[in-house]
Amino acid sequence: MIHRQILFVLLGITFLLNACQKSLQIIRFEENTIEVQIDSTTGKTLSFLDSLLLPYQEFLLDSMAQPIAQVQEDLLKADANGKLGILMSKAMINRAENLLDQKVDCAFMNRGGIRIPVLKAGPLALGRVYELMPFDNYLVVLEIPGDSLQKVLDVIALKGGWPAYGISYKIDDKRARDIKIDGMPIDGQQLYQVALSDYIANGGDKMTILKQFEPKNTGLGLRDAFIEYFIMIHQSGQAIMPDPHIVVR
Repeated sequence: MIHRQILFVLLGITFLLNACQKSLQIIRFEENTIEVQIDSTTGKTLSFLDSLLLPYQEFLLDSMAQPIAQVQEDLLKADANGKLGILMSKAMINRAENLLDQKVDCAFMNRGGIRIPVLKAGPLALGRVYELMPFDNYLVVLEIPGDSLQKVLDVIALKGGWPAYGISYKIDDKRARDIKIDGMPIDGQQLYQVALSDYIANGGDKMTILKQFEPKNTGLGLRDAFIEYFIMIHQSGQAIMPDPHIVVR
């Protein structure tokens, strides 16, 4: 059985705005009918608020369940060489280059920002990407001189290394050694374009060393960057697959 409840909406409630200098008046009175539903599983009448949100909840759940790509094999979070973090770093470069219309040399994905242990083989639902990256961070690019990037990598080495793309190095005595970017030894005088989340660029995860560099904001959320990249791969007729790139040699 469906019960009906009438919601009266008053726009402009003057006695709640006594502090305002300007006198306000009620200018419109609206009446809407909201259906109060019965929960099909429990048989209980849903509250007014639950009834109001139910259609949106069902739409959201349906959207989150929609597959946006196909994953070829299990991609683990693991360590700096974890295939999932490397894939995410590669996606960051792709989207940043597309949006800023410039070359991006490398990208880092802090391990703590990867919120699921594995991306399982098979259809990839949209909701799984929200679980992978639940934060509302943005994709940015920093221009970093090679000598400063060495110091950044030394901090990352202290953390045991982070997943990345476009760069490789060895960790020796908790420092980054034998650094190569795009297969070439790092040049202390060269400027490198590095893709990161704005959280890390602003000093998050104890990366205060990065705060001295002015970020170029792509205007794209990091989660949206991954979604766009996965959809692009799918539309090209391919599956998401691991990359042979090695970060820490």
